[in-house]
Amino acid sequence: RQEGHKLLTGSALRIEALSARVAFNGRGDPGIQVEVSAGGEVGRALSPSGASRGIHEAVPFSPGGPDETARL
Repeated sequence: RQEGHKLLTGSALRIEALSARVAFNGRGDPGIQVEVSAGGEVGRALSPSGASRGIHEAVPFSPGGPDETARL
């Protein structure tokens, strides 16, 4: 828990708004950043594509790339 942020537990919240966009990490690699508004609070998360490219790893984006993934 970070100082100044509410920890919301034990109650269902209605999502008021949801948006996604392409964002870039420090190496310039694309990722998807999502912002969600619920209960008067806003949360953001960035899902980077990752530097590892092993054969058993999940595909980071849909076939249309990060821009299409952000529109899904």
